[in-house]
Amino acid sequence: MNFITTINYADCISDQTADLLPFYIKSAKAMDCLVSNRILLIDYHDGYLPYVPDDFPFSNDNVVKDIDYCVKNMFSEVQIKEIREIDSAFYSFLKTLSNEQKTQCILHTDLCMFINGNKTLLHRTITPYVLDVNGDVWLSLCAFTFPSRANTGNAIIKLKRSKCHYQYNNGCWDISTNTELTEIESRILSLSTTGLSAMQIGSFMHLSEATIKSHKQAIFKKLGVLNISEAISYVVDYDLL
Repeated sequence: MNFITTINYADCISDQTADLLPFYIKSAKAMDCLVSNRILLIDYHDGYLPYVPDDFPFSNDNVVKDIDYCVKNMFSEVQIKEIREIDSAFYSFLKTLSNEQKTQCILHTDLCMFINGNKTLLHRTITPYVLDVNGDVWLSLCAFTFPSRANTGNAIIKLKRSKCHYQYNNGCWDISTNTELTEIESRILSLSTTGLSAMQIGSFMHLSEATIKSHKQAIFKKLGVLNISEAISYVVDYDLL
């Protein structure tokens, strides 16, 4: 069974748009070089990966660009089933949106990948990049980072500039209000990303170390994380700063 359903893109993508594929590949490569994430480009019509980073697992393999091959070698059967369920639900959700909204939608989920034979927990984001003439997704950007959570799943859809998000629960996307940080909490997290201690942040903000630590505990509770590293990962992953 194929991991994704492929489509004959000749019926859905104009020759002019198809000719832009090299440009989209160069754009994905440029983004991959600019950020710490590992970025892939997914072609959902032909079922392959037009761009894969050189240091990505299986990147030197002749069949690396085949999605089915990659998925079967990088994930367990249980994880594949979970990914397929979440991704299918995501693309069904996209059909309820306008074309403009589709490209402003980001799917977040945590999953386990085999890297050098070891299971590694990663945070994955998928963003529709280019649509076909029918408004279906042709190309998507997929990024991998280390997660802020310690378990797989945690599937969330975020829409840019929206105060709400959608959380996957028992086959449905439940709408929720985004976690909002106060101005002080956001500033503390921003300063924490530079590696400053609670004492140093307190000195910079003219607050006591105890006050900074109290705010950090409030942040951890809001985000459902255990420490400042997880908090920073969380706000970066879910674009809260």
